[in-house]
Amino acid sequence: MAPSNSKYYFSNLVALITGCSTSDGIPAQIALQFAQFGAHLVINGPSGEVLNAIALQINQSKQSKPPLIIVGDLTNRSVVPKLVQQTVAKFGRLDILVNGGSSSMIETNNSSSTINELDSCELLDNFDRAISLQVRSTLQLIQLCVPHLEKVNNSSI
Repeated sequence: MAPSNSKYYFSNLVALITGCSTSDGIPAQIALQFAQFGAHLVINGPSGEVLNAIALQINQSKQSKPPLIIVGDLTNRSVVPKLVQQTVAKFGRLDILVNGGSSSMIETNNSSSTINELDSCELLDNFDRAISLQVRSTLQLIQLCVPHLEKVNNSSI
């Protein structure tokens, strides 16, 4: 349980956090902080191994129940509704949405490169993937979460 004199109090609030692609990234650290203050968590990322490592850290904090882990790539359009459906099915509500899915590098078949390499034949495919991850999935998550967030007091995106 979160300390009663804590400036932040998330006890029993349900938070859906996407973009947990590394165990030391910003979304993972947000999850750990929310857990420290008593939130129920749903964590999402493309790697089950990474999500399990984050869950282990959360479980070791003993401030929160084990998180619901949903492995999935947000560029896959079927993953986004699944996140919302499983969150509401398990917890009965949603209080907080953290859209953490992003990528700063463009991946090519050979290695990672920046978008400045305009001669890459994969430039437009990478652009489409970046837009899908950073814009489309974010908008879709907000669209699907708002009806649930409107049902609770003090919800946040």
